[in-house]
Amino acid sequence: MGVRTLALGLFFVGCGGTAGVSGQGGAGGGGREGSTGVAGAAGNAAAGAPGGAGGSRGSAGLAGAAGPGGAAGTGIAAGGATGNGGSAGAAASSLLVTAPTFSVAAESESTQCVVLDLGNAGAMSVGEIDVTIGAAVYELRITAVSSELQTTPAPCTPFGDVFDAGARPLVFARTSGDDFVFPAGVGYSLVAHQRLRLEIHAFNATDVPVTATAQATFKPAAGGPLQHEAGLLLLESENFLVTSGDPAATGDVFFPLSNALGAASVFRLMGYTHDLGTGVTMKTAASASDVAPASIYAPTAFSPADPPVITTTPPVVLPVPGGVDLACSWKPASGASVSRGPSVFDERCAAFVSYYPAAAAHACTHVGAGVGVTVCCPGEAGCP
Repeated sequence: MGVRTLALGLFFVGCGGTAGVSGQGGAGGGGREGSTGVAGAAGNAAAGAPGGAGGSRGSAGLAGAAGPGGAAGTGIAAGGATGNGGSAGAAASSLLVTAPTFSVAAESESTQCVVLDLGNAGAMSVGEIDVTIGAAVYELRITAVSSELQTTPAPCTPFGDVFDAGARPLVFARTSGDDFVFPAGVGYSLVAHQRLRLEIHAFNATDVPVTATAQATFKPAAGGPLQHEAGLLLLESENFLVTSGDPAATGDVFFPLSNALGAASVFRLMGYTHDLGTGVTMKTAASASDVAPASIYAPTAFSPADPPVITTTPPVVLPVPGGVDLACSWKPASGASVSRGPSVFDERCAAFVSYYPAAAAHACTHVGAGVGVTVCCPGEAGCP
């Protein structure tokens, strides 16, 4: 967490002369996310013979939570010396949130959740989130919530709040370095003392207990107020089966997104499977029958433990009407057939899409054969 420093000006006593005029304090730090900085204290000079020293240096203005600090003020003392005003407010600091550690038994998996206070004294616009997770963490989800604090890890279900309108998704990470860096003017707006729910899915394949660790650094957005609120959308296909015979693949599954997102701009993409996954692709398309969809995610090498993150520059604008084709492939299962599920021993066919402006939907799921049915929740009929 960044350290905020309050700089104090020195106080000088004038020798002689009439009192100097009080120094004018610096203006408070401005900015959309911060509280106004406190002005520098007025300088005073002692009464006495002519030629007194100037006003004292005002104390530094306290930093606004975000945005550039105010300009320094000045004061003119009798006798001609210039008193120094308060210093400009400092910029907002980065904030580190660290989950309490927990032990994972040998050859087992465990998903634990906590709800923590980010520690931001005022509203904050986030322009970057950096993630660090230990080797025992299979995946990390962070959502913005308004629930009560829960600082002791407790068992929870992976993706258990994905359709909850009160749990806004901010982060999904499979490994350290799955950072979120937003385009200029785009980010997350967080309220003061934002509550964060950290869902830590851990897996221990060794024969001794291990410790699960996770943390994230929230960095303020640069360049003034946000122009667009960012959203994080989960796309998931639920109809597939990975057998012990030949490799499996879904083919393109079309997600019509126009109703949920409109002409959203996509700037970050990550495919998501569990351990049998060999590939994930995404394309924009006008419809399920579009004969010329445009590829937006097609990494040549796909590792489910460290899925490639692709940043689209400039952002890709979704077609209206239209949406995204998602396809997944897997190597054969070593034993019994594998289908969709939350355990590391189950499989997934999904993607995480970062876009703006944010919409109400947190997840779009596709069920059924052929064209099937896609439901985006919360917000559409058929949501849980």
